[in-house]
Amino acid sequence: MIAKWIKTVSVGLLHSLTGSMAISERPLVDAISMAVDEINTAGGVMGYKIEPIVEDGASSPDVFKDKAQMLFHRHNITNVFGCWTSSARKAVMPVIEANDGLLWYPAMYEGLEESKHIVYSGGCLNQQIEPALDWAFTNKCSRFFLIGADNVFCHTANLLARVLVEDRGGEITAEQYTHSCNTDFAAAIERIWETKPDIILNTLDGDGCLSFFKQYHKAGISIPVLSASVSEEQIQAMAGYACGHYACQSYFQSLDINENHTFIDKFRTKYGRNRVISDTVVSAYCQIYLWKQAVEDAASFDAPEVRANLHGQRFLSPAGYIRVEPNNHIMKKAYVGLIGNHGSGQIQIVWNSLNSIRPKPWLGVEEEAAMRPKNLLKNALGKLPQVIHDKMDLNDKAACDERTLRRKAQLLIQRSKLSTMGEMLNNIVHQWKQPLNAIALKVQDISDAYAFGQLDAKYINDLVEVTMGQIEFMSKTLDEFRDFSLPSKTKQEFDVQSAIEELLSMFLDVYRMQNIDICLKVEQDAVLTTKGHPNEFKQVVLNILNNSKDAALTRVKSGLGVSGRIEINISNTEDKSLVVIAIRDNGGGIPDDIIGKIFEAYFTTKDNEGTGIGLSMSKRIIETNMGGSLTARNITGGAEFVISLNTVTEAATRQKDSGAYREPKRSAGVFWAVTDTI
Repeated sequence: MIAKWIKTVSVGLLHSLTGSMAISERPLVDAISMAVDEINTAGGVMGYKIEPIVEDGASSPDVFKDKAQMLFHRHNITNVFGCWTSSARKAVMPVIEANDGLLWYPAMYEGLEESKHIVYSGGCLNQQIEPALDWAFTNKCSRFFLIGADNVFCHTANLLARVLVEDRGGEITAEQYTHSCNTDFAAAIERIWETKPDIILNTLDGDGCLSFFKQYHKAGISIPVLSASVSEEQIQAMAGYACGHYACQSYFQSLDINENHTFIDKFRTKYGRNRVISDTVVSAYCQIYLWKQAVEDAASFDAPEVRANLHGQRFLSPAGYIRVEPNNHIMKKAYVGLIGNHGSGQIQIVWNSLNSIRPKPWLGVEEEAAMRPKNLLKNALGKLPQVIHDKMDLNDKAACDERTLRRKAQLLIQRSKLSTMGEMLNNIVHQWKQPLNAIALKVQDISDAYAFGQLDAKYINDLVEVTMGQIEFMSKTLDEFRDFSLPSKTKQEFDVQSAIEELLSMFLDVYRMQNIDICLKVEQDAVLTTKGHPNEFKQVVLNILNNSKDAALTRVKSGLGVSGRIEINISNTEDKSLVVIAIRDNGGGIPDDIIGKIFEAYFTTKDNEGTGIGLSMSKRIIETNMGGSLTARNITGGAEFVISLNTVTEAATRQKDSGAYREPKRSAGVFWAVTDTI
């Protein structure tokens, strides 16, 4: 027996054994260890004994990255089984890729990613969030409250949820995020009580999820919660707080098939009769067997050889057969379950997808487009999680540094900006419909062109030119989304007219659909260059425009026969030391008793729909961060907000010497004008 195990092969196990994610990740180490013991007992892999090297990621992306480097450099590991959060996965990914290794990732994640160095065995959003929302609508739930942690998965999942819900005529009553270390959900629960949704979509995980359910149960609210990341282990620890709510996963322990019963018996025999089993535990267990099969087919432990033999690997899991698809994801079913009583950790299945769902990490783009447009679309979509990841990283650092008021202010600015991202994504979807239809028509025409002998070089060149033009437009919309959402880290010179035009190009359709006319007027020879934070400036303008839009819509709906109109005037003071942006509306003005309060933090006139931080943050950005001023006053028929910013002296001199004047861009639906005076 000793001679049999002269040869060993090491694999890395990298999960959180401490910290807020330990409750979720410790059971995965147990599952992997059980699979390793089973394989070793049966003779190992090609005669080699598997030796797991266990490291603690400590619920910290930075620790995960350091431990991954240690596994490769100190232990010569080529395969790592680990991570749960997307932040941890993204921190580890560069290490895995630099060492040409493989990361076996067991958790459900947000998609919009596809690395040949990662096997995504937990599934993606179209295998979980999308079918769960279908189930909710089938059960007459159309008003959703979204709650999650400030991380990549929660923000991306909720952006998709918002688009899917609103596309079906539903409503997002509110959207709230919390730091991963937060355990106080009083404000979120109060918001739920105020907005009264039909159902709550919960993407919280770890200790935060436990705290939320405990406090939600104590509040006595009967609105059901549908959780995307809750596991049987967490439910068992909740001692009945989650009873009567729902979960959506690709596996529940209550699944009544022979393979599952066998697995449960083995797991409980090894770890105790009271242990429960979750979707991610099963994924972690199956990964070892998929790796073993790929190694044996490759006759090699080298990661490149294993990768070459991954696709098509099938394994009879506790949930039935699973298969590795060419995109390194797993095809599997979806289930919705009702959480049982008394902290038993059991979930009764109330709905299933019947058939396995093919993984679509790119939300179906990978199946709908030809090769070249597909790659461009995937590249554009792939930017979205990184944008959110970068923003959440900034927000986390700001939230943890309570001694720095400026960082706290930046966090509020970014959260205010996040509140508009769902609207922006919905707008992108609207803008993409026409080019996607155009591409589809071109693709359908290919067979006819072939049948009539028209498929020549000219036809192909015209097809490529038209298609690439549509794809470049679609990619541009996501570039604008990315540029808008990233914080401006340092002050820089920028043109206020260009900034406003870029902003209007993203939101023009929203205003047009609501019959709001926008008029932009620019003073002849005005100096338009200032120095500051261009993205934050756009956020200020957007906050003001949204307030003007809401006021104008209220008056339009009043039956007075008034059309909504917003006018943006850009001019200089006489000495050109200031560029002045005046935004006027015909919404009836601001009541005299509140006009002095509108820039106060958390003051809102929108009842349950307002946060009260938009105008407060806008004033802080303009006056504290950019050294300008922001004021408001009533004018005939409406209100006027005035932003004044210092011009860049050198820019004024350059413009005067050159005599240069740039005409405003002309965009459909916007009235543009150039005036000598305003």
